[in-house]
Amino acid sequence: MVDHLISVHDAHRVEFVGSLINPVISEPFHVVQERLARLGKSVPSTPINEGCSGDHPFRVNKTMLLVCDVPDAIICGIDTTALTLFHFLRGLGACVLDGVIVTGSDGIYWLADSPNHL
Repeated sequence: MVDHLISVHDAHRVEFVGSLINPVISEPFHVVQERLARLGKSVPSTPINEGCSGDHPFRVNKTMLLVCDVPDAIICGIDTTALTLFHFLRGLGACVLDGVIVTGSDGIYWLADSPNHL
C-alpha cells in the first residue's frame, strides 16, 4: 500500500491514524513505518490518535486539519476509521479533500460498496 501511495499517487507525506493499544492497529503501523523508512520517506514516530473517546472523532487534530496542514495520504488502521475520517474531512470543506488520500488497512470488503469509496 505504501509503495502504491508513493509511486502511483506521488505521496510525499504519509500519516497513520489509530491507537497503538490495539495490536490490530499497531502491527500495520509498524509495517508502514518500516516501508516508509526503506523508501527514504519521512516516518511518523507515532500515529495520529483518532480521539474516539471524546465528543467527536479526530477532535484533537481538528486545528491541524483546519489550517490545511494535512499529509498527502492518511492510512487508517481500521477501514471504518477511514470512512469516519473521510466524512470528517469532507465536513471541513472540499479544499481539504482535494489534496489528501484516505485509506484503510484492514480490508473490510463491505466498505467497497460505500458511496464514498476509500
